[in-house]
Amino acid sequence: MDPLAITFLGSLGTLLVALKPWAELALKVDSENSQAVRTAAEKVFLALRETENYLKSGKVSLAEEERLQNLWHSCAASLHGVNNSLADLCYLKGEHWKDPDRLTPREINSAGIAVEQVKEALQALLRK
Repeated sequence: MDPLAITFLGSLGTLLVALKPWAELALKVDSENSQAVRTAAEKVFLALRETENYLKSGKVSLAEEERLQNLWHSCAASLHGVNNSLADLCYLKGEHWKDPDRLTPREINSAGIAVEQVKEALQALLRK
């Protein structure tokens, strides 16, 4: 074999050995990010389901509205650093539950925090 080829292959082998820890780190970060997305998505699904159930009930409950506020704020915290735009929507959704009569349906839609809009934002995150 050509001495230059042997030198090249040896250098390539050394490079691959040096890159292995970086590749392992990249896989670990990707795995951790995937887990963070799954955890956040589960929280958003729960908040969406609980919100829909509350709205369908037609009953007004300050305790339930406070619980929804906490659920949505928890979603926002889970999404921080994962998807900040969806985190912002969840935070606004939580703030909305402090005083749900403050916003009109039009304002809710304009803010992008209607249940269907949050569902669409979550689906966009999961498609990535």
